[in-house]
Formats: sequence, structure tokens, C-alpha cells
Amino acid sequence: MFRFIFYFLNLAVILMLILLFASNKGVGKNDKLKEKIVKLDENYSSLNKRKAELEKNIKLFKENRSYQKHIIRKEMGFVEENDVIYIFNKK
Repeated sequence: MFRFIFYFLNLAVILMLILLFASNKGVGKNDKLKEKIVKLDENYSSLNKRKAELEKNIKLFKENRSYQKHIIRKEMGFVEENDVIYIFNKK
């Protein structure tokens, strides 16, 4: 009786190992998931850096009047009252 249980348990362990390494849900899939986690972590850290930059720009824009003028002039093309504008003809 003891031998039967021993052989049965050995067979069960061998079958479990075969299923673990041969199936799609085994070790191979685990490696792919680890790679995906690494990529997602890299993406997450780059997004956090971008978020910090944007938060810094928002804070500057809210608190610094000269930065507001700079951004408005640069991004929107606004000019101040006494600015001289040069217009060139395209050929």
C-alpha cells in the first residue's frame, strides 16, 4: 500500500512538472509577464518624469508673470504694445 501511494505521488509530481513547463501558463508565460512588467515600469517612470515637468510648468505659469508673458508670446504669437514686427514676403 505504501509503494502504491509513493508511486502515485511521484507520478503526480512528474505530471505537474510537465504541465508547468509545457503549458502556455507555465514558466514561459511567466518570463513574458516579467518582461511586460519591466516595460510598464519604464513607461511609468517616464510618465512620472513628464508629470513632474508639467507640474513645474504649471506652477511657474501660475506664479510668475514674466513666464506667462514668455509662454503667451512664444506659443500663441502675441506681441506687446510697442513691439516692432517684421514681415517677410515668401517667394
